[in-house]
Amino acid sequence: MTIPLLITQQVLSAFTNNLGATNGHSPPLCPTNSSTSTTPTNATMHTPHLQGLPSDFPSLISIFISFSALRQSIKVLLLGGLVDIFRRLVVHLYRTIYRSFFITGSFITNDYEAYSWIDSWLRQQKPWKLAHDIHISVDPTSDETDINYAFSFGQPKGPSIWDKVSIYPTTTEGISLWYKRHWVWVDRIVETDSQGVESSRILNLTILAWSRKVLDCLMLDAKKAHRLNEHRGICVYAAKFKYSEYQWWHMACRAKRSLQSIVLDPGVKDTLLEDARDFLASKQWYDSRGIPFRRGYLLYGAPGSGKSSLIHSIAGELKLNVYVMSLSGVGLDDDALRELVSSLPTRCILLMEDIDVALSNPFNRDPKKKDGKSSPSTTTSMPAPPALPRSRVTLSGLLNALDGIAAAEGRLLFATTNKYDALDPALCRPGRMDLHIEFKLASRYQAAQFFKYFFSPEGHQKKEESGVCAKTSGKADDTSSTILTSQVVTVGGVRHRHDLPDLSSTELSLLADLFSEAVPEREFSMASLQGYLMRYKADPHGAVAGIAEWASKEKGRREQ
Repeated sequence: MTIPLLITQQVLSAFTNNLGATNGHSPPLCPTNSSTSTTPTNATMHTPHLQGLPSDFPSLISIFISFSALRQSIKVLLLGGLVDIFRRLVVHLYRTIYRSFFITGSFITNDYEAYSWIDSWLRQQKPWKLAHDIHISVDPTSDETDINYAFSFGQPKGPSIWDKVSIYPTTTEGISLWYKRHWVWVDRIVETDSQGVESSRILNLTILAWSRKVLDCLMLDAKKAHRLNEHRGICVYAAKFKYSEYQWWHMACRAKRSLQSIVLDPGVKDTLLEDARDFLASKQWYDSRGIPFRRGYLLYGAPGSGKSSLIHSIAGELKLNVYVMSLSGVGLDDDALRELVSSLPTRCILLMEDIDVALSNPFNRDPKKKDGKSSPSTTTSMPAPPALPRSRVTLSGLLNALDGIAAAEGRLLFATTNKYDALDPALCRPGRMDLHIEFKLASRYQAAQFFKYFFSPEGHQKKEESGVCAKTSGKADDTSSTILTSQVVTVGGVRHRHDLPDLSSTELSLLADLFSEAVPEREFSMASLQGYLMRYKADPHGAVAGIAEWASKEKGRREQ
């Protein structure tokens, strides 16, 4: 207790003396007489208990320093500060040297375009293929496809498991490889959310190099490798709601589809394909005239007439990826739609299928029906069915997304519908839907051409070679996708294989004419004819013999 009291007393004394000096007052003097005239005055005398204590600030500091514990604390503080400064200097020096000798690039699945480039390039590297600690997954619903394995193994006997296989080194094992005499280290990181579900994947590439040009060259080679794989097929992307927002996600890769497999009326395919090619080559013409570089196509008509199949074939011919969007997606609103459309690449196909039923409320400003009558719900006693959840995308939001100021340029828009009259005129005007093409039910010309292609040995063999990566879309209007993938079909206990009879071109043409004569004009869709021919996959004569009876039964069933 002595030391704190002494310090407090000294502080108070110092303040008191300073205050007295500031006010100009001095202590009172004692009276003097003749006998004590030489005695010092009380102004120069201090009370006994204040003797020996300093009265200025430097003296006060010297008292603090005189304590040994305080001196040790100051030494520790100074030493700790010097150590921390030295540590920071070492870390800064290490980072400077590391950045001078190493280039690091991170690629995340959220940006799938760049991630897929590096992913395709790494799968072609020998250390990646020879990794011992690997993760293998075969999942039909996976959104990844090892396209290199799919094409390198050829067509196996039976269904191919390589169409949906993913082979990756595990995250616990890094990969070391060399690129143009530069050492590269690859790390894989899998991020999960709070529930343990995989949210994203990251590829970190660390390159021993002075200049970033090495990474730029690697990116260019990776892009070329990815484009080479894409030339063998097309990539399909879909708008998905993940990580609290809508993003474009890679769904699958599809083999290119020959236009010969799509049988339409004369001139339809050529008109659409030439118009798309001319548009893609006319960017300078559009820019010089101030016209937005966008093109829209509206394909409408009967279901199963080949609309989606034609889009698939055009994407393969033009080497464009397909971005599929559903306007009835949960949580999709005008803002999300605008962001999705504006984030499209410059060369691609944006596909909106069944645009007439995409929203629960049709794209029509007139709330009444076409015949002008109001809804009969007010005159019937039957309770109305529960209303379906309405889409948050409005017609105004869709129109602004297609040709607004923030709309993407360089893309081809394909919209399909089975009810052309249900669309609002504002959606169908030029600038949004520039070319309208009607798809009708099958004519006799289409029936004959499709019969020839179906039983043609040359076309059949061609489809077998590309069948390793072909997929069926699962839609009714995909008129020939089953031809590409089916290996063995069993109908009524009879197994049909790829053992077509040896038919001459003349005999095949004669059978095609007989087949088309028995098909009513504009009565059946191409999908229906394909379903019938699948029963006689290796028996063209049987297909001709039974077509009349099948057509009669189908017409009778429809009338009932």
